[in-house]
Amino acid sequence: MISEVKKLEYDMRFRTFMRQMFTISRMKPKEKYLYRLMDGVPFKDLETAILITRIDYDKNAANDR
Repeated sequence: MISEVKKLEYDMRFRTFMRQMFTISRMKPKEKYLYRLMDGVPFKDLETAILITRIDYDKNAANDR
């Protein structure tokens, strides 16, 4: 079980991450900032992690029906 404190920590980290991504997405020129970030290994790893999470969710959702 995840504690309430840990849940709040995760929520704060997620909100911070989303704000930072929004800020970077508005930086110009995009080639210098956003696209460079997206070409990096950490971003590609994040994309993979998101895809795996969605696949797991869809699989579990199908089993819950």
